[in-house]
Amino acid sequence: MQPYSSVGPVKWRSNTTGGINARILPDIDMSSYPGTYTFYFFMTPPGRLDVGRLWISSLVIGGGSSVITDNVTGTWHGNWQSSAYGISGTFTADITQHGSTLNGKIDVPQIGMTNADLKGTVNENMIKFGDIDDQITFSGTVSGGSSASGTYVYPHLGDNGNWQGTR
Repeated sequence: MQPYSSVGPVKWRSNTTGGINARILPDIDMSSYPGTYTFYFFMTPPGRLDVGRLWISSLVIGGGSSVITDNVTGTWHGNWQSSAYGISGTFTADITQHGSTLNGKIDVPQIGMTNADLKGTVNENMIKFGDIDDQITFSGTVSGGSSASGTYVYPHLGDNGNWQGTR
């Protein structure tokens, strides 16, 4: 019976010398198979099958990232609606993305914010951005790379609400 794993049959090298740290499994490219693997090793002295030792070892493999972060570079135009005050307004954000970091400029005319420096992050399809002084922060989800929606907070006035935007 040949040992088997989720990546297929595993070639077992018998009569391995060099102690317990010797390589007894061939190199397997596990980068495409992230997860937790448990290996069971039953070792016996040469010529004896009536005694032995069982070693159990777990291995966690992160693998290559299969998560794709949306590219949000561009000019975003959006609307916001206050939950606290029942008012609404617009915003424009010119965003440049470098990895998961966002920077650029943001305008929110209804609060007197014009051409303010923008900072933010994007991770997978989750986005968070606002001005560098943390006057207003928009958090939400990007859909299809060209639309986004979520909630905002404007702590200076104790305001919060919903927003949506497109690029």
